[in-house]
Amino acid sequence: MLITIPLCYALPPICAALLAGVFFLGIVFLCVFLRRKTFFKVLLCLLLGMTVACTSSAAHTLIYASRVVDIDSAYIEGRITDYSLCSPDGSIISSDGAAIYLSDIYADGKRIAGKCEIYLPERLASGLKVGDKIAFIGGIRSAEFDFTDSASVRSTRNRVYHRAYILSDNEALGIKETFSSQSGKPKLTERLRLRLRLVLESNCKGDTADFLYAMTFGDAKYLDSGVKATFRLTGTAHLLAVSGLHVGILSAAVIFLLKRLRLRAPIILAVNTALLAIYCFLCSFTPSVTRAAIMITIALSASALGLRRDALSSASLAGVILLTACPYALGDIGFLLSFAAVFGIILCSDKIRGALSKVMPARIASVLAISLSASAGTFPFMLLYFEGLSLSSTLANFLVVPLVSVIYPVYLLAAALCVIFPAAGVILPYICAPFNIIISVVASTASLPLLSLRASISKAVCALYFIALLMLSPYFNRGLIKRALSVAACAVTIIVLTAAFISYRPIKDGFACSDLGDTQYTAISSSGGNYLVISGAVDDYYLDDCRAFLSDRGMSSIDALILYDFSPEQLNSVQNYSKMLRCNKIYIAKGYTYYDNILSNVVIGDYISSDFSVTYPAAGVVAIASKGVRVVVADKGATIPTWFNGYEAIVW
Repeated sequence: MLITIPLCYALPPICAALLAGVFFLGIVFLCVFLRRKTFFKVLLCLLLGMTVACTSSAAHTLIYASRVVDIDSAYIEGRITDYSLCSPDGSIISSDGAAIYLSDIYADGKRIAGKCEIYLPERLASGLKVGDKIAFIGGIRSAEFDFTDSASVRSTRNRVYHRAYILSDNEALGIKETFSSQSGKPKLTERLRLRLRLVLESNCKGDTADFLYAMTFGDAKYLDSGVKATFRLTGTAHLLAVSGLHVGILSAAVIFLLKRLRLRAPIILAVNTALLAIYCFLCSFTPSVTRAAIMITIALSASALGLRRDALSSASLAGVILLTACPYALGDIGFLLSFAAVFGIILCSDKIRGALSKVMPARIASVLAISLSASAGTFPFMLLYFEGLSLSSTLANFLVVPLVSVIYPVYLLAAALCVIFPAAGVILPYICAPFNIIISVVASTASLPLLSLRASISKAVCALYFIALLMLSPYFNRGLIKRALSVAACAVTIIVLTAAFISYRPIKDGFACSDLGDTQYTAISSSGGNYLVISGAVDDYYLDDCRAFLSDRGMSSIDALILYDFSPEQLNSVQNYSKMLRCNKIYIAKGYTYYDNILSNVVIGDYISSDFSVTYPAAGVVAIASKGVRVVVADKGATIPTWFNGYEAIVW
């Protein structure tokens, strides 16, 4: 499936369907003529996986195509969801405008599948709440799905398929802006999330409240970007997304209590499965949560049926189920990191634990072994996608994970109690005190010097790494011939996988574009350097998406950040972008000389040299030239001077 899914997304759906038919015929041939051969089971599993992968990929492509809309003018209605940035009482945060996410969308009375994103200026967004219904005359267009773009994959996973806009007043065309809103109520799941957030904000410190909300639902958009950066740097960012750790702790606590009540295994299985399904639903079925829930359910089912349990088989089956339902998840970095960590633990933890237990107490060795083996699993993907990793991750996880394992079930129980009885929130400051310690420990670990590694690897090396990991694991204590055959099969897999279409999307003609909310990004790559042009609001909310957009194109850092729309409210965001993208210079149009004293690496106005130049020839226009790549980025309606006719024009 790892090979077939990228290949199918690069082919037209009809070709993928024909390929599925070929694989199915192969299964029939195998069952009829080669059933008694020793390699029957291996080939059967291989062909079944390829058939399912082709079928699911072709089906998703066709289903996505059926949802595509392109409407220039219609009466559009929709309901505001809590995917939008909002305060704990559900009010939309509308300073400097707001990106609103709508569900239950209708265009001229016709239902539109999925969610859409629309940017509303402050005068329209002010006073809106989650659950309210808005209506306007405008357009709606579907975003193009790109399997190689992690931002596109993430939007698809969250069912954000479209972007809408309001038609503004235009006397020449006889258009008058039309917008109205109607009060509504949030859905049950939205009310639960909002109520918990209100309780946390009322009883805990700001960073701790946002951290706990992220731990509970995997939604880290309210957490300060600086705090997120420290968790990402120390390899503890899995605490901010509901991961297998959280689901495992929750399930272990439930099983412990049910066994104390002396309930039978089938009842324990039914109760635990129901609770995990509800939790997955509240967390929007993110890959890490769903993977852990499936693995735990398989393990409990095997126990209830008296069957042998195998962690590697459970993880593999969980991956097959997820990729069958959502084949595009293979393009999600979170999916890859989640499974890589699990495979690292399964393949390496026993040997590491055995070695460490000789020099330290068994419990400490067990905790350290899990942290080291998870880091070993994610190691190649960290180098592949982020071109580096923190060597302090093992230390940070060793200090933090045991504490989280103890207090997380207690916190979840208290959180559930507070959602039902908000007055019980007075107990939260005491329960949440250890989480203050966790945030402080992570911040202190992040500040340690000389604990980071910067390097990059190819996908072929990444594949070789996992093959070596598998060969060194207890699963391959076999004879020489079987090992040789396994190595040969893996070598073929590497060749095909490397030649498949999981590679970075190349930047055509030296540049690529992305539209995230009300912000537009233009990445420019040349022999003279890498540059990023941001037109629109510079917002921390899209920082991770922007980084993914650059990472998909092999740009882990940039030489310059170029802005031509700038306001004082965006100063902190500009500094965060500069820090996270490790850029050397920030170029801003003339008229912002005040910021020369605040931003140490800023260049105000035009800059021209033999290797690189940035000019602002007119309002809403910026021209960049570097080593033969010439690009002019302009707002729609802006006047581009005629002397830039030789430049590639990007008009937003």
